Amino acid sequence: MSKQMRWPGWKAALKMLAGSDTSTRNLASALALGAFVAPTPVLGLHTWMAIGLAFLFRVNRLAAFVGSNIANPLTMAPIVWLDITLGNFLLGRPPLDWTPQQLDWQWVKERYLEAWLGALVLGSFLALCMYPLASFLLTRLRKRQDRSSAC
Repeated sequence: MSKQMRWPGWKAALKMLAGSDTSTRNLASALALGAFVAPTPVLGLHTWMAIGLAFLFRVNRLAAFVGSNIANPLTMAPIVWLDITLGNFLLGRPPLDWTPQQLDWQWVKERYLEAWLGALVLGSFLALCMYPLASFLLTRLRKRQDRSSAC
């Protein structure tokens, strides 16, 4: 019987990263990089993009993977919709008239430029939010771990 791999959750992932000997700066940068990649409209490739960019920028690959998990099956549809809406706005086009039933892959393919443009803006915003948040949380978790190991 094979074991299934499953997502441990954000709290467990951050605790595991905080317990590593990688610097807080490196981990926070990697998490921000993953968050930048998360809204891109290349479904199924977020993991590989995050790991590849982490390798290129020499930051923790596991942390980049964790950051890219902002995009998951529950959040992907709203993220793609937001990408397209932002991209449409940035291109100076009128707001889209759509219903949730229209959000299928053909509809997304027809708006790929808008999706990429919106993803760059949304990804930048997420990365800028993720870095200080990750730095704060990792520092706090590491202090807590140090206190508990000293006892």
